[in-house]
Amino acid sequence: MKKLTAVFTAAALLLSLCGCSGGEEASSSAQSAESAASQIISSEISSEQKTSSAAKTSSRVVSKTESQRPMSKKERLLAGLDEDFYKSALVNEGNSVRIANAMRKAQAGGTVTIAVFGGSISAGALASSRYSSYGYLVNDWWVSNFPDATINFINAGIGATAVEMACYRQYDDLLSYNPDFVIVDFAVNSWESDPPDGYENILRRTLASKNAPGVMCIFFPTTNREQYSKGRITKGSTDAGAQLNAAKKFNVPAIHYDKAIWEKINLKVITWPEIAGDYIHPNDSGHFLAASLITKYLEGVKSNLSKISKTPPAIPSGNTLYSTARRYTPVNISSTLGDFIAMEGENASDRGWTCEAGAKQPLKINLPAVKKVRIFYNASGFEGSVSFSMGGKTITAQGGGASPTISGTLQFDSAQSGTLTATPNVTSGTFTMYGVFTES
Repeated sequence: MKKLTAVFTAAALLLSLCGCSGGEEASSSAQSAESAASQIISSEISSEQKTSSAAKTSSRVVSKTESQRPMSKKERLLAGLDEDFYKSALVNEGNSVRIANAMRKAQAGGTVTIAVFGGSISAGALASSRYSSYGYLVNDWWVSNFPDATINFINAGIGATAVEMACYRQYDDLLSYNPDFVIVDFAVNSWESDPPDGYENILRRTLASKNAPGVMCIFFPTTNREQYSKGRITKGSTDAGAQLNAAKKFNVPAIHYDKAIWEKINLKVITWPEIAGDYIHPNDSGHFLAASLITKYLEGVKSNLSKISKTPPAIPSGNTLYSTARRYTPVNISSTLGDFIAMEGENASDRGWTCEAGAKQPLKINLPAVKKVRIFYNASGFEGSVSFSMGGKTITAQGGGASPTISGTLQFDSAQSGTLTATPNVTSGTFTMYGVFTES
């Protein structure tokens, strides 16, 4: 089968990415209002898709005059050629044994699974196409560098899911696919309600999973949302500091894109609108810059493969939270739909249940024995309410009307095995729940 080849030629990428920009505002670290776009796909795409992607990348030919003149600082940055940018971003070199082992597996012609796990940035929000998102570009690097391997790509990014919700969905959206290399992105998706050691738990469970995968952390930047709405660009806060401490504790490499890009912005090498489409989401140029930092590290591992040990370091001990957590959707649990529609797409964000205005007949989901049940839904896509009943208790989801997309969660703290019933009273719009999240 033909595989998608990498398109990381500096001049072509520079010229195709410089003009990318813009999109609608989505979510923040306090309550991310992000568009969800998670996808699970193989890197073996059709010839038509491959041709389309290549055509876009080489849409403008570099003239002889342009190719001979020295590049400006901005051009070097956008072409992925700025060494200082990489040196600033690599804040923790970490242990590369697990990543090296994934490369050895690929080198031997095996099947290697690459994954990104995060929020709407990882899902590819504001990239012009999914093939322009940083996860796909990193996947392209693996395909290009290991042509004899079968490279599969898992996009486990879902908008508006912060660290705690990531812990709930980690098994079904990520670990069940037995990844070999995982990029973790939650610096701009960290909420006050997240457990203090939730991010550490993500790293610990991933490192301890079946294929002993290599893990890399990346910290994306954001602006101050309030200032951005007033036309002013100022640095926003992220949870990169605490997450970097976790990366160091677990000895995994960490890329601080947030730190490195703001240094360039403050030096007036580049502006925020040139690398982002709104106050938080990268455009194609921003996605490419993130991918170039990651693949720069991967190049270093590949070039030193023969010198790197095959024995991974021990995983730091600690409490393994959410070890029994599950995300139930129509893909993995039975239900009586009533007036609801089952969402069974291949994308993680395209799974769940939905109903439109006028729906009356309830949804019934038969759950196994569990101690806690959480419902994650889109609070702004509808007006009205949906009531959830289980074990004699009822809680209600209220619609957010036309407000920006804001995720909502409901929780049963002492649930037992039995039927979860969702009774709709939606007066307009569409109610969507992205699954039932449980602990047993």
